[in-house]
Amino acid sequence: MSPVNKLKLYYLPLSNSLFIRIVLEQGGFENVEYSKLTQKEDGTIYLEDGSKYTDVNPKGWIPTLVINDKDVLTEAVVVAQYLVSLRPEKYFFPQEGLAKYKAMALLNFLTTEIQKGIMVAKKPFADEKVKNWVADDIAKRYQYLEDILSSQDFLLGDQFSIADAYAYNTTRWIGLCGLDINRFPNMVNWQKRIEKLDFVQRAIKNEGLEPIY
Repeated sequence: MSPVNKLKLYYLPLSNSLFIRIVLEQGGFENVEYSKLTQKEDGTIYLEDGSKYTDVNPKGWIPTLVINDKDVLTEAVVVAQYLVSLRPEKYFFPQEGLAKYKAMALLNFLTTEIQKGIMVAKKPFADEKVKNWVADDIAKRYQYLEDILSSQDFLLGDQFSIADAYAYNTTRWIGLCGLDINRFPNMVNWQKRIEKLDFVQRAIKNEGLEPIY
């Protein structure tokens, strides 16, 4: 793997960039530039110089990581795992065997079943009936996480992992579909544990956000 001398994260507060910022803060990366994006009412996202974000990432999704000013990496769960690969000693994430693939399966679940589900509530067609359906559906997905957290402090065991960073960020969006996190007491306690971590506190502050608690 070529040496990584510089990283650049394109971010937008309240998007999935908080997930990656938490991972970066945990890893202690010093050579990171953060470029804030702006989203207009029509949904178009712009860079700080006024050009369109799709010039950097044609997919248009956030976040995007640029490596050494040339290589572009997208898809948050892939970006997170790439960062883990750069400094595996900084993270709790299985690197081999079945445990690795179970952890990857959980990340995929968070992407396809939770994040994508919640985002339906933001669609123009999402009336109250749709939002109620989304709330019921996401509640079933969060119940899965709630059950995991009934017997351990974090999603992969007794230590914080990138899966926790991702899942925590999704809980900041659940108001979009009217779901109350307080119906999941294990998750509430888990959120509070996460917000006590110094690198999470830095990430939230530097993203321009406030903690939940």
